[in-house]
Parts: sequence; C-alpha cells; structure tokens
Amino acid sequence: MRLYFYILLLASTFSCTGAFAQATIDYDKIVAPADKKTKTFDEYIVQLAWLNNASTQILDANVEIAELEKQAAKRSWLDQINANVNFNSIRDTVGFVGEQFLSPGFNYGLSVNAGGLINNKQRVRLADQMKTIAEAEKNQDKLQFRAMVLDRLEQFDNARELLTIRRNAEIDAETNYTLVQSLYDQGKAQFEDLAQASEVYFRAVESTSLAKSRVVRTRLGLEEVVGEPYEKLEEKRKKMSVMKR
Repeated sequence: MRLYFYILLLASTFSCTGAFAQATIDYDKIVAPADKKTKTFDEYIVQLAWLNNASTQILDANVEIAELEKQAAKRSWLDQINANVNFNSIRDTVGFVGEQFLSPGFNYGLSVNAGGLINNKQRVRLADQMKTIAEAEKNQDKLQFRAMVLDRLEQFDNARELLTIRRNAEIDAETNYTLVQSLYDQGKAQFEDLAQASEVYFRAVESTSLAKSRVVRTRLGLEEVVGEPYEKLEEKRKKMSVMKR
C-alpha cells in the first residue's frame, strides 16, 4: 500500500522537496483565505485573483470529492455485512387429534464478508492519501498562482514607470526641437542641428507610443488573472497605501 501511495505522488508530479515544504509552509500566507482581511495590496490582489479564478473551484471540488470518498470508505464496512429474514409457514398440531393449522415462522440469517472487512482499512487509507494529494495539488497551485499574479503586477507597474520616463524624454526632446527650430529660423543654428533635434524628438515620440502599448498589454494581462478592471484595483491600492502610513 505504501508503494502505491508513492506511485501516486510521483504521478502527480510532486517531488520530495515539495512534500517537505508542505510541512513547513503556511499556505494561508501564500494565498489569504476568503474570510481573512489582507494587510498589503500584494496580499489583496493575490487573494482576489484566487477567488475569481475558475481553476480554484475545480481544486476545491477535488478536495471535497476526496473528503467524501474518505467518509464513504470509512462506512464501507457496512457493505460487508448482510442480514436476511425468511418467512416460512409452520404446520402445528394442537387440540383434537388430527386438527392442524399453519402458524407463521421466521428464519434469521447474518453473513459477513471477512475479506471485505480486512480490506476496509486499506480503502480508508487509500482515500485518505487521495485527499492528501488533492490538498497538495491545491497548495502547489497556490504557489504558482501567487507568483504569476505578482509577476503580472510587477510587469504592469514597470510598464507604467517606463511610460513616465518615455513621456519625460519626449517632452525634453520636443522642447529642444522647438528651440533648435527657432534658432534655425533666426539663422543661428545649422540644418544639421535641426535634423538631429528632429530625429531625437520623433524617436522619443515612437518610444512613448510603444511604452503606451506595453502598458495596455500588461494591464490586460493583470486584469485577466485578477478578474477586475484596474480602476477598482487602483482605488484599493491607494486606500491601503494611506492606511499603511
């Protein structure tokens, strides 16, 4: 039976390292439970994404199914016991000689499947291990899910920061281009100076456009896993930032 359990663990792609981690990691800190108030925006967004994700319902259902199978296995010993009652008519002779009548009679029987009872303990243990696997799969998914959500949040934040840098560079390039153009019109700058300033400016415009596109893409990626528009997330983020101070 122990060998079978190890095979199941290998089949579910869990390594020994993961098994040891289960004993030390508090998975409620990886993904906060629905009834727990989060303290940071990172915890909040991970919790929200986990609750809004369809795969979470599947993982919860697998754990519940495993628990039901475990309870059924514990009661399966009752299936190994069979009781039966047979009704028979019994002919009795009473009173006068030759006078007979039929009276009801019952036969009771009880049979036990000894082999089934012996194997019941193994069925319970198997069901218990299947539940352990279902819970481990859920915990493993929490680790991966948290990493994915926070990675997308970081990508979005970096994209917004890069857009701010690109916009500032564009503003500087535009200011310089306007100045050089004015000097050129006054005959105080060469055409090469104007051409160079123009090239720098339009490259800055192009970089800003690409940065805007990246913000849109990363925002959509974040909203995809969280299940909420970022406007709502931004409001929550500001509130939690103020409370933290």
